Amino acid sequence: MIRVRRLSMRSGLRLLRVARTVGDLCASDQVSIENLAFALRFRSFDVAQP
Repeated sequence: MIRVRRLSMRSGLRLLRVARTVGDLCASDQVSIENLAFALRFRSFDVAQP
């Protein structure tokens, strides 16, 4: 996911942190693909284009 989206390590960790928060709000034990997808929706469009 980080390579595909061309995210920096810092951005990738931030994305994972938001996904964990979403998982916590859903009372999930692990971060799921759905949590990551939801966290990606919060990102602005400042990602470098290929």
